[in-house]
Amino acid sequence: AVGVGAALMQPRYMGGRLSNGARAADRQAQAEARQHERRRQEIAFRVAQAYFGAQVAAEGVSYAEEVLAQARETETFSKARNKEGLTLDADVARATAFRAQATADLESARERLASARSALHLLTGDTSHDLITPLRGGGDAPLVAPSMSPNTRPDLDSARMRVEAASAMVDVAKGALKPEIMAQGSVETLRSDFDQGA
Repeated sequence: AVGVGAALMQPRYMGGRLSNGARAADRQAQAEARQHERRRQEIAFRVAQAYFGAQVAAEGVSYAEEVLAQARETETFSKARNKEGLTLDADVARATAFRAQATADLESARERLASARSALHLLTGDTSHDLITPLRGGGDAPLVAPSMSPNTRPDLDSARMRVEAASAMVDVAKGALKPEIMAQGSVETLRSDFDQGA
């Protein structure tokens, strides 16, 4: 006789390991997705911060150049009046010191600008340094980034989901100590030859 059989086994209850394991995996995947979103937000924030930092540094260079121009005019004026005997040598020395300090401040401002633009270049990979976005919004209102509610922050959502995933894994471990219930169905046939009916 030749026998042919087929069986299908379906888990019905495994101490909660199946459902909790699926829930833990789902929460873990969602946590990773939210963490990735948070990293993207942080990169966007750093790019914006570097951009406006570079713009502030550029404004600082413009201001330092204006101060240096004023210091040079003051020094020239003091020297001319000193030649006429209208000012003391000490006044000329103070004007020269003011001009030297303004020159040093201008170099420092240029270094800050170069550093800020380098940071922007590292974050964006773009060599363009055209800073055209104004520092202030409409009217005289300063440009302020909108605050983010703790309920909408992806990193906090990710942390909550990780806690839920860890809790589900605890349930999985506890379920391993419980008995399992399986359902099994089978179909069999027995015949003395293959050309016989079932």
